[in-house]
Amino acid sequence: MFIILLIALFVCGWYFLWKKKYFILIESAGENADGIKQVLKTQLEISLTEAEDLAGSLPKTVRGGNYLNAKMVVKAINEAGGSAKLLTSGEDALAKDEQPEVDENGKKKKGPDSDAKHSMGEYAFTPEDVDAVKGSKDKAYAKLVEAMNVGGDNFYPETLAETQQMDALLDESEKAAKGIKDIEYHKMLKEMRGIVGWSSRRHFNFSWGIILGSLITIGLIVWMGYSDKEDKERAKANVETVKAWPEKDTLSLDLALQRMANGGDRLASPQMYRAYKIQRYQVEVENYGKHIENYKLSMDTASTKEAKKKYQEWIEKDTKKLAEYTEELKEAQGWDMKAAKKAALEDTERHYSFRKKEAFKSMIWVIIFLALIPLYIFANYSWGYVITRTRTESAFLQKFYAWTAKLSAGMFALGGAIHLIDSRPVDSSGARVGFSNDGAINAILMTAKLFLLVGAVVLIAFVSLAIMIYSIIVGLKRNYGSKA
Repeated sequence: MFIILLIALFVCGWYFLWKKKYFILIESAGENADGIKQVLKTQLEISLTEAEDLAGSLPKTVRGGNYLNAKMVVKAINEAGGSAKLLTSGEDALAKDEQPEVDENGKKKKGPDSDAKHSMGEYAFTPEDVDAVKGSKDKAYAKLVEAMNVGGDNFYPETLAETQQMDALLDESEKAAKGIKDIEYHKMLKEMRGIVGWSSRRHFNFSWGIILGSLITIGLIVWMGYSDKEDKERAKANVETVKAWPEKDTLSLDLALQRMANGGDRLASPQMYRAYKIQRYQVEVENYGKHIENYKLSMDTASTKEAKKKYQEWIEKDTKKLAEYTEELKEAQGWDMKAAKKAALEDTERHYSFRKKEAFKSMIWVIIFLALIPLYIFANYSWGYVITRTRTESAFLQKFYAWTAKLSAGMFALGGAIHLIDSRPVDSSGARVGFSNDGAINAILMTAKLFLLVGAVVLIAFVSLAIMIYSIIVGLKRNYGSKA
């Protein structure tokens, strides 16, 4: 039930926090005009001119993207002195040029997601567009080219300093471009503004696949924790059972020994527990006695001093154990009902204490593993320029995880395709008759089936958890360290 709840929470989180799109109502710009323009420019990936126009035409509704990003935009605007709030709907209130495109059937066209495009390092202009801009000697074009050169061959900054430098150069370019109506220039400017704005912001750069895979591990930990809790409750019940024993036991020792030999309950009564202990110690005394005799025979036939010495050490060790169990046997044989109850109580309380500690450890592990998911999301709240700088590593991890997922899915499908053999003949009614001789083969098939099914689950769970822990460690350092 708990696993189903986790999966349900995962699906709801994916839809409402990530998939569903939200809108932002910017109500006022506040008194810090320059500050709010910078925030609008960065958060909405718009030009300086567009930010100035937006700040002067409030209130206005704009796109916010998914919940996590939209919430951060609202926070940034409010912290800059403006006033904004999140809307669950608001497409009708968008400006005319922001209305979604529709096809011939009136359905909205799905355009590329800005964050997804930038996270992959993509851009809309071509090498020809770049050459055309570089060919102009106008200051506006020159500053635009300078900004592009800061980002290197892929036009994306990899540090905060580079991001701020590109932003300043784009401001200079735009201020020098008053009156320029060149469509290509404005296309390039808009694209670079998007790159710089995205690079200046934090983004939730986690993988839902990693979270889903880690939920499997968490489910296994929770299941083991539940098992430990049940063991603790049983151990506690055993203590209460012993405490409830009557002062006298009418059962004879001989009958108790007979019942214990037939699988009786050792905690049924003091005499039954006494019989259990006697039989156990008798088995130990007999086993250690046989071991000693075997060691003596082996020592007599040993050909080297080292071998004789080793057998002698084993004989001495087992002789001590034999003496201990012989003493324990004599003590148990001499117990009265009070002594038997005392020994049983000590035994069950010791076991209950152990199980209580194990259940507590399991609960701690459950809490730790459950805490990994929000910590993973927090650690991977990454600056855009950090995502750019680590794009090669992220691509490798994504490919490795995808390969693991395919392998796991293949193992699971193969395991599910394995069926047991039944070679018994079929009678006229279609029912199997007679005895099957396929037991050995079926045992092998069942082992292979379980290995593949369990192996598939363990593989994806282990890899997901390993990537999550690694991402937490490097994410905290990169996004919250001094360099960040």
